Amino acid sequence: MDVELIDGARAFLDASLAYRANEPLLTNVLGSVAGAVATGRRRYDAHWWWVVRQGGAVVGAAMRTAPHGLVLGPMDDDGADALGRAVAELYREVPWVDGPVAANEAFRAAYLRPASPVGPRRSRRGRRSLVYEVTTLVAPEVPGVARRATRAELDLVTRWVVAFHRETGLAIADSPGETRVQFARRVDEDDLLLWEVDGQAVALAGVVGVTDAPAAPLSRLGPVYTVPRARRRGYGAAVTAALAARELDRGRRVMLYADADYAPSNAAYLKIGFVARAETQAVWLDPR
Repeated sequence: MDVELIDGARAFLDASLAYRANEPLLTNVLGSVAGAVATGRRRYDAHWWWVVRQGGAVVGAAMRTAPHGLVLGPMDDDGADALGRAVAELYREVPWVDGPVAANEAFRAAYLRPASPVGPRRSRRGRRSLVYEVTTLVAPEVPGVARRATRAELDLVTRWVVAFHRETGLAIADSPGETRVQFARRVDEDDLLLWEVDGQAVALAGVVGVTDAPAAPLSRLGPVYTVPRARRRGYGAAVTAALAARELDRGRRVMLYADADYAPSNAAYLKIGFVARAETQAVWLDPR
């Protein structure tokens, strides 16, 4: 196995094209983030891109966009082992690793091995996620209507996004001001829907990443958030179904990530036609 550090997001997209086409669901984060960086829609303190090759063919990939941790694509144990050793030579303080369960285990075993330059560090499991794809969509019958978010609602959207990250424990590197700027762009690009009941917005769903795939482009939904006072009424499922229907009408496949340990959201996604395709695991790496 050979591990290559790629110079830039555009070169990474080119090098990993065939690999990502074979694994569209589990490489959507890699492809959509690289695409956003390559086009200037997202900026980070720094960013790094790796591919793992076997006989010249790319069989694995990973990225880090500082201050975030490392995101792994699917790969076998040998590929993850080689990647873990290569990353350890370059980065001593990766804060977390997220990716397919088996690849994550093999990567961490190599990255934290006794002889590693990283030295002794403890690891602890974080969020376990299920990767869902919609098959036959079923719209729930609940009061209300889906509509586009507007620029006038950016303060509301920003508060909800910050609350979503706080409640789920997902890392958010942006300040509220930066989050507002980011979601202003998503409003302008028609990537956010609200669910409205009696003239009041009660839930939100967005498109967070779109990547090309051989059969059809692939849209990843997120975040999905319902205000606390309106929960357990089906509004989150309704706005998710409305957004999924719109993306399907645009000729795209639709996927999302959900907390594997939060039963209500998993039950809701299954009820409206999503099917679990894979599982990922986040692991925090404590500082030395």
